[in-house]
Amino acid sequence: MRNFCLFLFLFLFTFGCLSHKQSENTIIVDNFPINVTLKGERINIPPILLNPDVIHISDSILIVLQRSGKKKLEFFELPNCKYLKSYGNEGKGPEDFFRIASGTFSIGANNDLILLDRLTRVRFFNCTDIHNNNWKPYRKIDFPIMLSSTFQLVYDGDSILYGHATNEEINSEIFAFNVYSQTVSSFMKYPDYYEGMSNYDKSRMYIQRLGIKPDGSKLVSAYYYFKKIRIYNIKSNSYIELIYKDSPEDKDISSVKMIGGEYDIEHFITFFMGDLRTTNRYIYAGMVNDKISNLENRKSTLNREIHIFDWFGKPVAKCTFDEPIDCYAVTQDDKYLYAVNASEEGIIRRYSLKQIFE
Repeated sequence: MRNFCLFLFLFLFTFGCLSHKQSENTIIVDNFPINVTLKGERINIPPILLNPDVIHISDSILIVLQRSGKKKLEFFELPNCKYLKSYGNEGKGPEDFFRIASGTFSIGANNDLILLDRLTRVRFFNCTDIHNNNWKPYRKIDFPIMLSSTFQLVYDGDSILYGHATNEEINSEIFAFNVYSQTVSSFMKYPDYYEGMSNYDKSRMYIQRLGIKPDGSKLVSAYYYFKKIRIYNIKSNSYIELIYKDSPEDKDISSVKMIGGEYDIEHFITFFMGDLRTTNRYIYAGMVNDKISNLENRKSTLNREIHIFDWFGKPVAKCTFDEPIDCYAVTQDDKYLYAVNASEEGIIRRYSLKQIFE
């Protein structure tokens, strides 16, 4: 009984602390001290990148998640992108992969690789084990059904998965799931601006990208439909908010008319936030200056930029590219950015960041 009471106290304490955060500071993002167009080196690889969805870097290994193909993961050794191996059959067997969402494949703190597939199954891999050809996950868990629509997922390397899900039962922009107690709590609740709006509609309005600092101390979120980024200090329950000067206000998004029972946001917003990548020094935020409705029609010609901030919210640089990119990842020493264009087969591009950080 004593243990149960202690557990209940800790759970309620955690839930309460994580749900109510205070903004430390608001930074208006108007310009960047460095504006640069990066020119990449084209590296030829075997023609196996059929349809890359997302890429990550773990130590000296570049990992590509495929949208299609018999193998779901492709591994390359950096810096020259030497092809190493393929892993993960597409299928419904116990060790196969099925329905991996790009935002739920990530490298977490302490170099853990996490994968959510089949809507609720989360597998944890140690990247060092993978480098040594040990593909056995060190942990497997099953999410509750209420988290089956998880769109983004990151891991703190210790005990907490942070995610964003589209579900009526979740009144949270970001949820926190304890992998040991198997409990869900609210890390950041939705604002109370919209009387009568369902949680599902809020989840579509406040859909966001997530990233975690490799040392596990901070979490970053980028709002898909707002030019707004939040940097959370996990221990102090506070955050820094970065708002672009031309960011639409909440009321602008909520006033978008309903079509077919859903908000027609995709035809209204003329930009969207792309993937986040993090190192212990910097945050890399993708920005696409185009309508989301154009994404599938001409994905590989969209105007994509990378905006770089430090972990205190200071703008560092805005990067454009000599050619369109779809997926990107950054080395932990902030020396190189690797990118892939889905329309190119057998090419990975390497961009030096020396001119930014020298």
